[in-house]
Amino acid sequence: MSELIYILLAIVDLGLVLVALRAGLQWLYTHVIVNLLLVTILAGKVTYILGFPVTVASPLYATVYLATDIIAEHFGTKSSLLVVRMGFGAILLFVGVSQICLLFPVLSSQSELQISMEKVLKTSMRVFIASTVAYVVSQHFDIFVYDKVKKITNGRYLWLRNNVSTISSQFIDSGLFFGIAFIGVLPNWWKIAIAGFLTKVFIAILDTPFIYLSRWFVQQRIQDTAK
Repeated sequence: MSELIYILLAIVDLGLVLVALRAGLQWLYTHVIVNLLLVTILAGKVTYILGFPVTVASPLYATVYLATDIIAEHFGTKSSLLVVRMGFGAILLFVGVSQICLLFPVLSSQSELQISMEKVLKTSMRVFIASTVAYVVSQHFDIFVYDKVKKITNGRYLWLRNNVSTISSQFIDSGLFFGIAFIGVLPNWWKIAIAGFLTKVFIAILDTPFIYLSRWFVQQRIQDTAK
């Protein structure tokens, strides 16, 4: 059941990228930021996929890479780098404000709510640093590789630059995050890192038809604008 829900979540979120693209660049920016905030909240929930522990936020995080690749493909590298930095700023703002709000005392009747919110929102500085470093480094690497492969192949082989950039950047992301966050804390952190990376590779392959569909969505938007 977990595997089915996982695949459905991935497909729905990948589809929402195309819906956002159809609406315009600003909606793509919004989709990336919302996904990153959801990942910040949901990353702590872990389930089993094919017997391996995987965070339920993996499909949402992997979809961000499709969105930045689509932005780079149709709107240019500068636009893609901009949304990465916007996402970084949104994460900082969300985490900072949420930690401050947790400091407020609550009514005695809301003590259980306070405990629940702390469990969800309170994060260790080490995990926060790991996630932000992994996100910023891997996203910039993804955009760099995507642009390089596109130039080397003269704009051909869309599937190649999409998969090469996403899979390589996800490898860096998983290594940085799990390494910084869990070395010396979890004895088998690398097993969780490998499982997380493999699920992201699966989604990277799964999103290939979606980036091809993005061409049709862009053409439709151009036609609608011309009318």
